[in-house]
Amino acid sequence: MNSTSTPQEIEEEYVWNFFGRNAEYYLQTWRLRQKGKYITFNAAAFFLGLFWFLYRRMYLGSVNSG
Repeated sequence: MNSTSTPQEIEEEYVWNFFGRNAEYYLQTWRLRQKGKYITFNAAAFFLGLFWFLYRRMYLGSVNSG
């Protein structure tokens, strides 16, 4: 989500219907993201990105990520 986008409201009833008993976790995550306080890091994407680019024959991307 970029800084120019406006926060979106979600209806909790839909979240509860979709996620079931795990809905509270996703609601908390959504609220933190809306406040800008939630940061994630995907270690696999960070460390294996170069190999994935090479595997997919995306050579220009592998040069830029490595």
